[in-house]
Amino acid sequence: MSESFEFRSLLISIQADYYASIGTYTKFIFVKLPDLLLHTALCRSLFVLPHLINIQLRRKNV
Repeated sequence: MSESFEFRSLLISIQADYYASIGTYTKFIFVKLPDLLLHTALCRSLFVLPHLINIQLRRKNV
């Protein structure tokens, strides 16, 4: 009787951990990841834009 109860409580705790980790991953995928991608895209555009403008100005001067 007590063994099956311990096993069941172990299963419940494993399930709870599983669902908690799924929640964490989903939060990461839907919240953190877009922020990260947006930040990376903004940084890239800030680095690339002046370079592109410089190239355009050089072409006009030539």
